[in-house]
Amino acid sequence: YASLAIAQGQTNEILAQVGMLVKSGSGPFASYGIQRMTLMGTSASSGTVRNYFPAHSARRLAGGRPIYDGFLLTSTNGNEPLPVVDVPIVQMPTQTEVTTWAEAGIKYRRPDSDAPGNRYRLYEVAGMPHNNSRENPGFLNHPCTLPVTDFPAGAFTALGLNYLVDWIATGKVPPHAPPIEVDQNTPNDGSFLALDEYANAKGGIRNVFVDVPVAANGVMGKGKTTAQDRLCLLAGTKVPLKADVLQRLYTSKDDYVAKVDRRLKALVDAGWFLPEYADSVRADA
Repeated sequence: YASLAIAQGQTNEILAQVGMLVKSGSGPFASYGIQRMTLMGTSASSGTVRNYFPAHSARRLAGGRPIYDGFLLTSTNGNEPLPVVDVPIVQMPTQTEVTTWAEAGIKYRRPDSDAPGNRYRLYEVAGMPHNNSRENPGFLNHPCTLPVTDFPAGAFTALGLNYLVDWIATGKVPPHAPPIEVDQNTPNDGSFLALDEYANAKGGIRNVFVDVPVAANGVMGKGKTTAQDRLCLLAGTKVPLKADVLQRLYTSKDDYVAKVDRRLKALVDAGWFLPEYADSVRADA
């Protein structure tokens, strides 16, 4: 690739050309029988997907068919709503983004829709941060002033992708979820979000980490040094509940594990947690 030069502003053209190549059924993709394809971006690359939307309308396959059949944007940047396009979108801001925009007013939220030309879901997961220690080895040396959460963000990203794929492939309409609650009442609990008595966010997609708590699951940590501030700002925090609170909530470890298992089963049955990830949650408990 010594002679290859990519100029500024060519990103959308490249994404469109690569997508067309993948869908062409030729070359290295000839044996795969590709029928549908999604484009996904997380954090900074969610901005790349957002910027691709004008090209989605302008660059099409033969007969006007879309190159990408759906979009998943997670940890999404910005406070403006995503544009309406003719294929399904699942948008998953984390609690970090909700907190970032809560004071100014959250403008990126737009109503869910099932209209053929505007299929859209907004999924905000209570307790899910922009970054976590489970999937990022950068937190192994404990660079932050508070413990960094091991919240399984990947499991919920997979949940959003699962619903998107079903929507595209079979037309199965995904469920609606409430947003994380915002009360802008900092004197109440120090947060612009509405928190429960254990300092976990109300609303949003629920999970055992906030519904069967052993810690306050927050966001926007602080580094032990100035150089580590940026890393920790994107990290979720996990501050253990005090011993007397745990003893009031759970009569024993077995009682806690049983409550986690019961709530987990209810969430899986309701479609808010994928069974593929359930055993890892039980193991954590």
